[in-house]
Formats: sequence, C-alpha cells, structure tokens
Amino acid sequence: TIASGALLATSAAQHAQIILQAWRQHGWPGAIIGSIVDKDGALSATRNGRPQPFPLFTTDEITKLWM
Repeated sequence: TIASGALLATSAAQHAQIILQAWRQHGWPGAIIGSIVDKDGALSATRNGRPQPFPLFTTDEITKLWM
C-alpha cells in the first residue's frame, strides 16, 4: 500500500476482471488503470481517451519515509 491507503496490484490481463469482481464482493473498490507492455513499448498515459503527460514529482509518498 501507499501512504494514502491506495493499493497497486498487478495481474495477468485475463485475471483482472475476476480479481475486481472478488474485491467488489468484499466492498473494496478497484479499477484497471494501466497495462504492462514490452520493454520496447512507449510509455504513455491517457485520461478520458486523450494523451496526458506523466506528472513529475520531486518527492513521492514513499520517499517521504526517509526524509
């Protein structure tokens, strides 16, 4: 988990909906927010179907633990 209480999880694409359904049965929200591509794939983000730049953070939640 991240300090905000968020949980990032990865799974094979064919299992994602099964996992989300199980979470819903426990009252846990979840969403598919991305996919893993081959090493040569381009890094990109989309929001509402439009390309978005990735934000740059000088410090993230994990880094704050050691500051």
